[in-house]
Amino acid sequence: MSDVWHTHTTPLMGTTLNLAGGAAHLSESQVRERFAAVVDDLQALAAVWTRFDPASDLEQLNASRQESVRVDPRLGRAVAAALACRRRSRGLVDPALGDAIADVGYDETISTLDRVDPVDVARLVARRPCRPAQPRRRCAPVAVSPDLRTVIRRPGVRLDLGGTAKGLAVDIGMRRLRDLDRWTIDLGGDVRVGGARRDLRQEVLVAGPVDGATVACLAIDRGAVATSAITRRAWRGRDGEIAHHLLDPSAGRSAWTGLLQVTARARTALEAELLAKVALLRGPQAGVDVLRGRHGGVLVHADGTVQEVHA
Repeated sequence: MSDVWHTHTTPLMGTTLNLAGGAAHLSESQVRERFAAVVDDLQALAAVWTRFDPASDLEQLNASRQESVRVDPRLGRAVAAALACRRRSRGLVDPALGDAIADVGYDETISTLDRVDPVDVARLVARRPCRPAQPRRRCAPVAVSPDLRTVIRRPGVRLDLGGTAKGLAVDIGMRRLRDLDRWTIDLGGDVRVGGARRDLRQEVLVAGPVDGATVACLAIDRGAVATSAITRRAWRGRDGEIAHHLLDPSAGRSAWTGLLQVTARARTALEAELLAKVALLRGPQAGVDVLRGRHGGVLVHADGTVQEVHA
């Protein structure tokens, strides 16, 4: 593109936010003002949504002994989005697994856990029995009021917004960049691209789950790509066993489905995040059907095989 491409990187939500973009009609300082607004917006959301700060709105909700709790509407929006994902996934992606994710050891930020090398995770998947994840027989009832200011759930039900909040954050952040010719937001593998000019295409490189080498290149003019992997957030639990953050809801334990990673394409980052998680949790055969039924994507199998799926 003829105009200058500007970039910005900052830690956010336990991962990294990467912004890039440019516009012929804007100065560098004007572009960077937009980047700063995105960062401010997403930092504010992170403070509301995190479960690693007892003072956050999410943890105040989780700690409340009331059934109906008034919340910041930004939290209400994130819970509503997570519940929509639960409905669409038929319970596979469930925000009401806060206790389960803590029980497998993810009760503090990933940087403080006993991290496991991706190579060791891949070796474990290659030799252990794998099965598709299943929803719980009965999902914990959770509801959000139409004005997004009240969450209703049984006291003691702990919510973890996880990847759905990350995808939603990307979709919210992109609104600050709409007048750029081209722009990209990448928050820990949840990527959304767009811009005022339709003739400028971008390429999203998909990093492999073990060594980070590029395994696929997806050309995209607008829309989203999200990647879910079990190798990047894996740790050794208190029992000495390797665990990761994608749970089988029926067991309340880490899911081992025969896939190391799934990348999904979609119109929004939230939808791409959902599709990637559902495909990974359903396993190799059903995962292909998930991606083919929507916008396509890429699967990485336990033996390292890379499979591109076209819509």
